[in-house]
Amino acid sequence: MNSFVIKVKVKGETEWTDNGMYFPSREDAEAWASDMGSRWTLGQETRMERDTKPPNYHYVNGSLKQIVASKN
Repeated sequence: MNSFVIKVKVKGETEWTDNGMYFPSREDAEAWASDMGSRWTLGQETRMERDTKPPNYHYVNGSLKQIVASKN
């Protein structure tokens, strides 16, 4: 399953980094990035990438909800 992750480049750094939060939809990732960006001032640039890791968070009505992987 594909997911979406937000990457941030901090002022003075050359590498992009993320916080390990993978979202099931582009909309969830964009909403989280907007919320995070309004509170976090260290980020100089942000971008969204598609990833092969399974989603581990939803962003619903302004709140993060962790997705717990089922044990089969």
